[in-house]
Amino acid sequence: MWLVFFVCDFSLASHHRDPVFCLTREYISENDKDYLGLFYRIKKEVAYTDENGEEVITYVLMPWFSDDLKYHFSIGSYYDKYKYK
Repeated sequence: MWLVFFVCDFSLASHHRDPVFCLTREYISENDKDYLGLFYRIKKEVAYTDENGEEVITYVLMPWFSDDLKYHFSIGSYYDKYKYK
Protein backbone atom coordinates (compact mmCIF):
# COMPACT_ATOMS: atom_id res chain seq x y z
CA MET A 1 0.00 0.00 0.00
CA TRP A 2 2.86 2.36 0.85
CA LEU A 3 4.38 1.82 -2.57
CA VAL A 4 1.12 2.79 -4.30
CA PHE A 5 0.95 6.05 -2.28
CA PHE A 6 4.59 6.84 -3.00
CA VAL A 7 4.40 6.15 -6.74
CA CYS A 8 1.18 8.13 -7.11
CA ASP A 9 2.55 11.18 -5.24
CA PHE A 10 5.90 11.02 -7.03
CA SER A 11 4.14 10.86 -10.38
CA LEU A 12 1.93 13.82 -9.54
CA ALA A 13 4.89 15.91 -8.37
CA SER A 14 6.89 15.06 -11.47
CA HIS A 15 3.96 16.39 -13.54
CA HIS A 16 3.86 19.62 -11.49
CA ARG A 17 0.79 18.74 -9.43
CA ASP A 18 0.38 18.67 -5.67
CA PRO A 19 0.58 15.22 -3.99
CA VAL A 20 -2.66 13.57 -2.85
CA PHE A 21 -1.65 11.10 -0.12
CA CYS A 22 0.18 13.63 2.06
CA LEU A 23 -0.45 16.03 4.90
CA THR A 24 0.24 19.65 3.97
CA ARG A 25 2.35 21.96 6.10
CA GLU A 26 2.75 25.51 4.83
CA TYR A 27 5.81 27.68 5.27
CA ILE A 28 6.19 31.44 5.63
CA SER A 29 5.96 32.07 1.89
CA GLU A 30 2.59 31.29 0.35
CA ASN A 31 4.12 29.16 -2.44
CA ASP A 32 6.45 27.11 -0.23
CA LYS A 33 4.76 23.95 1.04
CA ASP A 34 5.89 20.77 2.70
CA TYR A 35 3.95 17.58 1.96
CA LEU A 36 4.48 14.82 4.51
CA GLY A 37 3.66 11.31 3.33
CA LEU A 38 4.26 7.86 4.75
CA PHE A 39 8.06 7.74 5.16
CA TYR A 40 8.69 10.41 2.53
CA ARG A 41 8.42 14.17 2.16
CA ILE A 42 7.88 16.27 -0.93
CA LYS A 43 8.89 19.91 -0.64
CA LYS A 44 7.50 22.50 -3.04
CA GLU A 45 9.45 25.73 -3.02
CA VAL A 46 10.09 28.81 -5.10
CA ALA A 47 13.66 28.40 -6.35
CA TYR A 48 14.00 31.91 -7.69
CA THR A 49 12.17 34.66 -9.52
CA ASP A 50 13.48 35.52 -12.97
CA GLU A 51 13.88 38.99 -14.45
CA ASN A 52 10.30 38.98 -15.79
CA GLY A 53 8.87 38.40 -12.32
CA GLU A 54 7.88 34.79 -12.99
CA GLU A 55 8.58 32.29 -10.24
CA VAL A 56 10.45 29.06 -10.88
CA ILE A 57 9.01 26.36 -8.61
CA THR A 58 10.84 23.13 -7.74
CA TYR A 59 9.69 19.87 -6.16
CA VAL A 60 12.17 18.03 -3.96
CA LEU A 61 11.77 14.46 -2.65
CA MET A 62 13.45 13.53 0.65
CA PRO A 63 13.08 11.12 3.58
CA TRP A 64 10.39 12.03 6.10
CA PHE A 65 12.85 12.43 8.98
CA SER A 66 15.22 14.82 7.19
CA ASP A 67 14.90 18.59 7.50
CA ASP A 68 17.96 19.47 5.47
CA LEU A 69 18.58 18.87 1.80
CA LYS A 70 21.47 16.48 2.37
CA TYR A 71 19.49 13.45 1.20
CA HIS A 72 17.21 14.73 -1.50
CA PHE A 73 16.16 14.05 -5.05
CA SER A 74 15.07 16.96 -7.20
CA ILE A 75 11.96 16.03 -9.14
CA GLY A 76 11.94 19.05 -11.43
CA SER A 77 11.23 22.70 -11.81
CA TYR A 78 8.89 24.76 -13.91
CA TYR A 79 7.75 28.33 -14.42
CA ASP A 80 4.71 29.42 -12.45
CA LYS A 81 2.94 30.58 -15.62
CA TYR A 82 2.67 26.91 -16.69
CA LYS A 83 1.15 25.96 -13.36
CA TYR A 84 -1.83 23.64 -13.61
CA LYS A 85 -4.83 24.66 -11.55
